[in-house]
Amino acid sequence: MAWLTQCVLLGLIRLILQGCRLIVGSTIVFVAKDAGWGRLEIGWVLSSFSGGYALTQLIGGAGADRVGGKMFMTVALLTTAVSCALFPAAVHHSSTAVCVLLFIQGLLQGPAFPS
Repeated sequence: MAWLTQCVLLGLIRLILQGCRLIVGSTIVFVAKDAGWGRLEIGWVLSSFSGGYALTQLIGGAGADRVGGKMFMTVALLTTAVSCALFPAAVHHSSTAVCVLLFIQGLLQGPAFPS
């Protein structure tokens, strides 16, 4: 029965992380309009997560093989929650702040899925 609980929890974590990642793409039009961003800023914001995510895929897989995936999933979930909470403040600050926030989110979510 413990394996079922673990599978359900991992599935929920995956759903939360994926949801936080996908919500940016679907709301960027409204966020950009409110913040007064142009196409260039929208492009940087949309690509910043992918850059961080791609950098840590191999490192995350190797790290998960050594220490296990529990730590990586926990860090990814906590940092995603924090970055989602900071997102409105970053939008009000600048598009660069949003890019940095999403890049860091990508860096920390990258190792979660090979693990």
